[in-house]
Amino acid sequence: MRTFVNTIGIVFVLFVLVFFCMQNTACVQLNLYSEAKLNLPLWGLVLGPFFIGIIMGSLLDVLKILNLKKELRRLKQELRSSGMTGQ
Repeated sequence: MRTFVNTIGIVFVLFVLVFFCMQNTACVQLNLYSEAKLNLPLWGLVLGPFFIGIIMGSLLDVLKILNLKKELRRLKQELRSSGMTGQ
């Protein structure tokens, strides 16, 4: 049941994103410095940084998980070396 609810939620979010993209197709000009100019659709200008933020947050989570695994290995080794095992 939980998988079904998650699937419905993901489909709903995708539907909202597609609807947003279809309603915001106007081109806007993004000026970078004085020379560089980009013409992007409005939905790209809004959703681009959003997805970049999601990707960067996910990478930071992966780094934190790796650090926690390293700390867990170190603590298990320390526990084994002190002669007390948790098994």
